[in-house]
Amino acid sequence: MFEYGILFCHPYVKGAAVKRLLEKTEKKIETIVMIDDRDYNLTSVGEWIQKWNAEKKQAIKFIGFHYTAVESMDHTFDDKDVKSRLECLIAHKEYLSEKEIKSKLANE
Repeated sequence: MFEYGILFCHPYVKGAAVKRLLEKTEKKIETIVMIDDRDYNLTSVGEWIQKWNAEKKQAIKFIGFHYTAVESMDHTFDDKDVKSRLECLIAHKEYLSEKEIKSKLANE
């Protein structure tokens, strides 16, 4: 899915998703900025764009950011937390931070 200039491609192979986007879009893409928690995805897309540029005689720039904060995050999934965040988002158009939601849940 490609919306607002953002390519959402989980769980697909990132390089293949970028290739398909470039093949199908009529927009002129000059720069691709990618943020990913897996370094191999950044490497894959960067290498793929180099190949694309060589084959198509283009100069698409690639800027990749390796998001490492996820490595230190608590990955437990709390149904009550998610439900509260979703309810708040729907009712108030506001997304609560993890700290705010824990405070809210503690006061219930």
